Amino acid sequence: MKRYLLLISLLLSLSFAQQPLEELAPPDSILSVNMSYKEHYGESIKQDLKNLNWAQSTQTVQKLVKILVASDKFPELSNLLMAYESRNEAFSMIAEICPELSEQLPMPYSNQMSNHDGIELLETISFGGFSPTPVITVLARPVSGNNNLEAMFEAFVSCPGIDIPTLEQDGVTMYIMNDGGDMPFVFSIYNGLVIISTDPDNVRTTIRLANGSTEASLADSALYQQASSKLGNYKNSLRLSLDFAKIADIVNGYGSMFARGDDDRAALDRLLSIFYTLGGNVSQISAVPEGILSENLVAVNPDGGDTALLKLINCPGCQVINPPVLAPADSVAVSMNYLPLRESFNYLQSLLDDIANIYGESADIKELSQALLGLDLDTALFDWLGSEIHNYTLEPISPNAKTIFNGPAQATVISVRSVEQAKQGIAELRDFLIPLIAKLSDYSGNNPLSLLDNLGLSNDIPFDAMPPKFASDFMSELSVREYSYNNISIQRIQSGLNTDFAYAFIGNNLVIASPTSALEKIIDTAQSGLNIYTNPDFRMAKQSMPIGSSKFSYAEVDANLNGLADIIDLFVQPLAFGINKFLNLKITDSITATEPPVMDENTPEVFDADIAGISPFATISSTDGVAGNLTENDLDNYGYYSHYYRLENIAQPGDTVKIMLTSPDFDTQLWLVDANRSVYIVGNDDMDDISTDSEISFNYEEGNDYWIEVSSFNGDGLGQYQVYIAVNGDFVSMQGSASSTTEMVTDAVATTDDASDSQNDDYLEADLTNMTAQSVTVPIQIDSNLGYGQVDNYDSTTVFYSIDGLSAGDIVKVSLSSDEFDTRLWLADTTNGVYVADNDDINENSTDSALVFKAQEGISYWLEVSSYDDATNGAFTLNLDYATEDELTAFGSSQSGNSDTEILDADLTNMQASPINVNQVIEGSLEASELDNYGYITDFYEIQGLNPGDNIVIDLSSTDFDAQLWLADETNRVYLYDNDDFDDNSLDSRISFSAQEGINYWIEVTSNSATENETGNYRLSVAYDNMSADNDNMDDGFNSTPMDNFDYSTSLSTEDIPSFTELLDLLDLIPNSLRVLAKHISTDVSYTNTTDSSIYSREILHIDW
Repeated sequence: MKRYLLLISLLLSLSFAQQPLEELAPPDSILSVNMSYKEHYGESIKQDLKNLNWAQSTQTVQKLVKILVASDKFPELSNLLMAYESRNEAFSMIAEICPELSEQLPMPYSNQMSNHDGIELLETISFGGFSPTPVITVLARPVSGNNNLEAMFEAFVSCPGIDIPTLEQDGVTMYIMNDGGDMPFVFSIYNGLVIISTDPDNVRTTIRLANGSTEASLADSALYQQASSKLGNYKNSLRLSLDFAKIADIVNGYGSMFARGDDDRAALDRLLSIFYTLGGNVSQISAVPEGILSENLVAVNPDGGDTALLKLINCPGCQVINPPVLAPADSVAVSMNYLPLRESFNYLQSLLDDIANIYGESADIKELSQALLGLDLDTALFDWLGSEIHNYTLEPISPNAKTIFNGPAQATVISVRSVEQAKQGIAELRDFLIPLIAKLSDYSGNNPLSLLDNLGLSNDIPFDAMPPKFASDFMSELSVREYSYNNISIQRIQSGLNTDFAYAFIGNNLVIASPTSALEKIIDTAQSGLNIYTNPDFRMAKQSMPIGSSKFSYAEVDANLNGLADIIDLFVQPLAFGINKFLNLKITDSITATEPPVMDENTPEVFDADIAGISPFATISSTDGVAGNLTENDLDNYGYYSHYYRLENIAQPGDTVKIMLTSPDFDTQLWLVDANRSVYIVGNDDMDDISTDSEISFNYEEGNDYWIEVSSFNGDGLGQYQVYIAVNGDFVSMQGSASSTTEMVTDAVATTDDASDSQNDDYLEADLTNMTAQSVTVPIQIDSNLGYGQVDNYDSTTVFYSIDGLSAGDIVKVSLSSDEFDTRLWLADTTNGVYVADNDDINENSTDSALVFKAQEGISYWLEVSSYDDATNGAFTLNLDYATEDELTAFGSSQSGNSDTEILDADLTNMQASPINVNQVIEGSLEASELDNYGYITDFYEIQGLNPGDNIVIDLSSTDFDAQLWLADETNRVYLYDNDDFDDNSLDSRISFSAQEGINYWIEVTSNSATENETGNYRLSVAYDNMSADNDNMDDGFNSTPMDNFDYSTSLSTEDIPSFTELLDLLDLIPNSLRVLAKHISTDVSYTNTTDSSIYSREILHIDW
C-alpha cells in the first residue's frame, strides 16, 4: 500500500500548479486548500542572486556538512542527507514496477520539472457528524495543452505489475487502493480530471457534478461565495479556507450526546452561535505584478445567532481617525490600530451574562476584579484609555552601536480621554501590579524588573509595597528621573545594561518611547509639524486605505534589509575567523593525539592520597606494562580493591608518559600518585565516551616517586586487567572495520608450508575492538612475558605490537620463540580488520613460530603474540628484521599468498571482463559455456572510474541460483573478498570495500560452490556506500544539484576544514543576498476594513520582480 501511495504522491507532486475546482468538490468540506501557478515571476531577482558566488560556497557547505555528520551529534542531519541521496529510489522503483509509467515521468530536479504547463488542484477535508476519521479528497486537472498527468495515470492503472480492484460510476472506472492496513482511497480519471478520495462517495459526487448534476457542491457554500466576491482571482496563489459553520455542525453533533439537560443544551447553543456568526475564514497569498499580496476574510453570518458578536464586528465607530502626526518624517514604519477595549469587554460581559442567566449565577467582571483583586477597572483603564494606539519605528536596523545594543528607536502613542485620569489609572495599575510582581518573584526567584520596565510607571513607586530585599534590589538597579524637554515633562526610566525608555503626555496622547532620545524626537515633530506626511510614499500608501478601516500599517522593508545586511557584515570576518580556528583546533586534535586527560568527575574533593602502610604490588621498570588480577584480598585504605605499582626508570625527565588500563571484567579507574607527597596527580575513569577503559598522560619529572593505582570506578570491581605504557608516543587503538557480510581472503602474506591456512578457519576477521598495541619499528628484538591477564577479544592470552614505519614493498621476517610455551604468531591487517597470516610451528621439530610478508600500500600491520593453547604464559623473544625477495621465496610463498591455499590466487589468465560503472545496474545471465579457469560458470566485470578512498558496495541477486560474489585484485592476481549469503534470510551476496590506489578491481559473478554449477538470470549492481556516491557517473538523466558529488564519509582530514577565505565567501552570501532582496523590495502596506458581512484585511509587499 505504501508503494502505491508513493506512486500517487509522486504523480501529484510533479507540478507546482494548483487551482480551485470548488464547483466539482463535495459540499461538506471543512478545510480546503488551493494553489495555482500559471505565471513566472522573479526572474530578475533570480538572476541577481545567481550572480553571487554560489559555486565556491557550495563546496564550503559540503565540507561543513561532512564535519557535522562526522561529529555524530546531528543524527537528524544524517537522516536528511540519507533521504536526499535516496531521492531517486522512488523513480527507480516505479521503473521496475511499471516501465510504461516511468517513461511518462519527468525526472526530478530536471528542466522537465520546472518548465511544465501547470495544473489546477484542490484538496478538501471533511468529517462526518459521528465519525472522527477525516475524509480527504483531491481534485487535479492539468491546464490547457498539458496532458502529461492524465497520461501518467493511464500508464499507472494499466501497468501489468499492479492489480487494482475497480468500481464504476456513470460509466467511469474508479480504482481502489487498499491493502487492509492503511487508509484506503479511490481514484479516477475523467475528462482530464484526476479525482482521489478516501471516500468513494466523494469520487462519485465529483463524477456526477462533472456530468452536469445540479446537486450541491463546495461552490454553493456561503463561505466560498463570499470569498469569490471579496478576494481576487489570481494565477499564482495559495488559498486556505476554514468553515466555522461546518465545525459548529460537528461540535453540535458530539455535544448533543453529552448535554445533560436543558441548561447544558442552552449553553451549548450559545457557544455554537459564536461559530455560526463568524461563518468562516479564508486566507490567500498571491504573486501579482506589484509584489506579494496577502488577503484575509472573516465571512460573517448576520443570522448566526450571536447578536452581541455581530455588534462588535459591525461596530460603526471602530475605525482609525487620528492621523499619525507625531511620527517623524524619516520614520521607517507606522501602524495605526483601533483599540476595541470597551467593545471587547462589553461582549465578554454579555457572553458571561448569557451563561449566568442559563445557570442562574452572576458573573460581573468589574465586581469580581474589585472583590478578588482590589483593582478598579474603570479607574485603571476605562475612564482614561482612548480608542487608538499607534506604533512608530523611527529608524531602520543599522550597525550603529546604540541601535545594536538597544534596538531601533520605537515609540507607542496611546490616545487618552483625560491626562489627569490617565495618571490616576497608571497609579491604580502600579499599586496593583507591583505587589503582584513582587509576590511572583518570591515563587520564581527571578528579578521582575524587566516586567516593571514595560509598564511605564511614574517615579513615585511605592517600594514599601514590596518585600524589603526586593525593594532594595529594585532601587539599586532602577533609575527614575523627571526632566523637561521643550516644556514637556518627561519621566525617564533606566535599568540594567541597556533598558532606557521614557514616557510623556503630548496633548491627549500618552507617548512611550525607547530610547529616551526617541521621545524627544517625537516632541520635536509635534512642535515642528514636519511629520511622516512629508514622505510621498507614505502619502500614496495612506490614500489606499478605505474609509472606516480599523487598521493601517506602512513599512519601508528595503531599509531594514539593508540595515540587517550591514550588521551581518560586521560579524562575517570575525565569525569566519572563529569558525576556522575552532574547526582547526577540534579536527586537528581528533586526527592527532588527544590532549592529556585531566582530573575527571571521579576525582575526590580532597587530593591527598592515603597510602600509609601501603607497599607497591610490584615495580614497573620498562614500557612492557603489566597484567594482574584484582581479588577480594586487595583492599586499600579507602576500602577499594586496588593494586599499586611503582614506576622506576621508565622515562627521562621531560618525557611524556602515557598509561592505559583495560579490563574485560570491570569499569577501570586509574590514578597517578606522587608517593613523596602522598597526593594524587591525575586520575581518569573513561578514556572516551564509548569506553570504560582509563588513560592518563603526564610529563615525567625528576625526583618524584611515581606510583599508579589500579582500581575500578566504584572501587568494588574484581577481575583481570592489563596496564600499557608508552613514552613519547601514542597507543594504537583498534576498532575492527570488517563488514560482517564480507570475508577477507588475503593480499600479501607469506608463511611456511606448515603454516595454518588462516583464510579457511574461524579467524578471518580480526576483532581488535578496544585492543591496544605497543609500537615497534624494524629491526628490533623484544624480550618480554606473555603474562596472565593479557586477554584479547577471543579470550586468548595475547600481546599486540604495531609495526610502524613500513613502506609499500618492504619485506619483513618475524620470528617468535619461547622456552616456556608453544608459540603462536598472527599477522593482522588493521586497516581492514582481518588476519592475513598466522603460524604455529616453524617446522616439525620446533614449537617456535615465524612468517615473512611484503607490506602493501595503505595497510597497517599488527603482530599478535600468543600460545598454541591460547592460555599459556611465560617469557618469549620476538625478532623483526628486513628480508629479501629470495628469503621471501625461500620461505615458501610469493606475495600473492600461501601456496597451500587453493582460493588465494586468482587465476585470471585469458579471462575477459565486461566494464561496469559505479551506480550502474546490469541484468545478466550465467550460461553453461562461461567457464573460468577453475571450471566454474562465471561472469567477470571490471569496475571503472574508481578513485582511492571510494567506499563501494556490490550487490548480486538471483531468483534462479544461490549467488556467490568474489572481488579480485586483477593487478596482483589475488582474491580480496568473497561472500555467499549476506544475511541469514537471503541467498543474495554483498561485498563492501574501500578502493585502494593502484588496484584494478574485478568482480566475479558465480553460484555457490556448495551447489552444482548453476545457470540463470541475475542482477548485479555497483554503488557508492555510506552515501558517498559520485553521481557524475549516473547515466540516468538526473541533473546535478549542489549536494551531489559529495563525500558523506565520517573520516575527516585537515583538507576537510574550510579555509578562512572559503568561510568568508560563504558568509558573505548572507548580507549580499539581503541586499539583492532590498534592491527589489520596497514597502509593505496593509489595512483592515469591516463591513456588515465581513472583516477584510489586505497587505501588499511591493516587489520589482
